[in-house]
Amino acid sequence: MTSYRGTGSAGFTLTALLAALMMGAAAILLPDISHTADTGICLPSPDLWPLADWSSRLINGVAIILLALSSWFLNRNLNIVRHSDFTLPSLSLIFIAANPLASCSLNASTLLWGVNLLSIAILYPAYRARNAAQEVFATATFFGIGSMMDYSFLVMTPFWILAMGMLKILRLREILAFLMGLAVPYWIGIGFGLIRLQDFHWPQFSTMLTGFLPPSDVATMLVGISLLTLVGALMALNTAIRLYAGNPRPRTYNYIIYLMIPYCAIAMAFDSGHLAAYLATLCFALAVSYSNLFILNNIPRTRLWLSLIYLLMITYWCLIIFA
Repeated sequence: MTSYRGTGSAGFTLTALLAALMMGAAAILLPDISHTADTGICLPSPDLWPLADWSSRLINGVAIILLALSSWFLNRNLNIVRHSDFTLPSLSLIFIAANPLASCSLNASTLLWGVNLLSIAILYPAYRARNAAQEVFATATFFGIGSMMDYSFLVMTPFWILAMGMLKILRLREILAFLMGLAVPYWIGIGFGLIRLQDFHWPQFSTMLTGFLPPSDVATMLVGISLLTLVGALMALNTAIRLYAGNPRPRTYNYIIYLMIPYCAIAMAFDSGHLAAYLATLCFALAVSYSNLFILNNIPRTRLWLSLIYLLMITYWCLIIFA
C-alpha cells in the first residue's frame, strides 16, 4: 500500500469545517426544511422536541461531526476498513452535509445512525461468540427506545437480525433476548407511569412531494442520492470480491455494512415521505464502500480523487440550495 495516501487528521478538520459551513448555510437558506410529522409510536419524534430552531440545527450539526469522528475510533478498534486514516469519517461527513434533509435540523436520521454505530460497536466483537445474549439484548434495547420516538428504528430491526446471522450469533436464546430488548423500554415506561396507554398512536405518514422541499429540489435530491448509491453499490461489489479471499472476520464486518446500502435504499423507496431517517446511515455505508475501493485497490493520487468527490458533492448541494 505504498501509493495509498488518504485523508489525515488535518484533512478531517478541514472537512468538518466545510461540513459545518454547508449545514449552517443550508439551515439559513432553507429555513422551512425542518420536519413536522409525528413519526413516534408513544413519544414525540425528534422533529417535535421543544427546541428552538437554531439549537436544533446546532445540536444536529455537532452530533453529526461527533458521530463521524466516532466512526474513525470504531474503525480503528474493529479494523473494518483496512486503514486507520480519516477517509471514512471525512466521506461520511461530506455525504451527509450535502443532503439538507438529514443535516439541517435534529431528526431521526442522526439518531438512527448513532444507534447503528452503537450496534456495530456492541455486536461486532461478539462474532462467533457462544453466548451473545447480553450484547443482543443491549442492542435491541436501544432500538426499542428509538422506536418510541420514530418508527424507522423498527424498520431497521430485521436488518440487525440478519446481521446476527452473518455474525454467527443467531440462536433461539439471542432471538428471545432481541425481542425482550425491544419490549423492555415499553414495559418500563408503562410500569413506571412514564407512558400512558393513550400515548400510543399510529405514526404519521406523508408523501415526499408534500413534504419539506419543492418538487424540483426533490428531483435533484433523488437523482443525486440514486447516483451516489448506485456507484457505491458497484464499488461494494468490486471490493466484496477482493474481501472474499481474506480473513472471515473483517469480511463479515464489511459485508454487513455493504448490506446496509440496498436495505436503506429499499426502505427509502417504500417510505419515501420519511426517507431522511435512513439517509445518514446510508451515507455511512457508502463511505465505507468508497473508502474500501481506494484502499483495497491501492489507487494512486487518492487525495485527488477525494477532492473530485468533494467537488461533486458541493455541486450537488448547490443544486438543491440554489436551483
